[in-house]
Order: sequence, then structure tokens, then C-alpha cells
Amino acid sequence: MTLARKGVHEVIAIVKEAGLEGIEWWGKDHVPHGDTAIAAKVKALTEEAGLKVSSYGSYYRTGVSEAAGLSFSSVLDTAAALGAPTIRVWAGNCDYGQTNEAQIGKIVADTIRIADMAAEAGLTVTFEFHGGTPLQY
Repeated sequence: MTLARKGVHEVIAIVKEAGLEGIEWWGKDHVPHGDTAIAAKVKALTEEAGLKVSSYGSYYRTGVSEAAGLSFSSVLDTAAALGAPTIRVWAGNCDYGQTNEAQIGKIVADTIRIADMAAEAGLTVTFEFHGGTPLQY
């Protein structure tokens, strides 16, 4: 279930009512990249409600986001302050069939780089994909 347009307190209430145990917080509306103060506050609110932070939905796109101005360092710092054990990222920003070898090389190299950074911080990185998400974030 996506609750991207709901506020933090509303998300927590909905998750509790549904009997779930954790929340993936979103990097666009809930816990903005680089805002570790909000991340720490959301972590505290989540834990006070008896819930866990399951992951951080960063919408970082490997091979693309750094050049577009979203540093993985800010994503990583935010996820750590949030207490997220894993960071969800996207592989590039276009369909595989439209991706050339150079783009694939950038995606792979950036994936290795960010996975190493996350591992050093004790976190993991996982890919996500689903329909309905714009190719440019």
C-alpha cells in the first residue's frame, strides 16, 4: 500500500490500524533527502508507535542521480538517521530496451559504489521497480 500523499502521523495511524509491523518511509514527501533532523523525528515517532522502519524509499537512480544533483551520501545519511536497514533504489531511469552499454556500465558502477557505501554504514541497498513511477525523479 502506498501512502505517499499522507502525512507522517496519518501513515503511522493507518499502519497501526492495519496491524502491520513496519513502514517504508519515502524520500520525497515523508523524509526528504539530506534532512537528518526530520529523519530522526520520524524514526522516533515510528518507534513510539511500536513500529519499525523497514526501509527508506529513496528514489535514487543508479547511474543518474548523482549527476542530477542527488548525492547518495545525503540519501545514506538520511537512511541512517531514520534507522532504515535498507535503502531502495532504481536501476537507471529508462527501460532496459532503451538503455545502451555505456548507460548500463554507469548503472553497474554506481550500484557497486553505493552498495559499498551502504555496507560500510551497516545498511543494504535493494532495487525496486513498479509501474506508475515517472522515469525522472
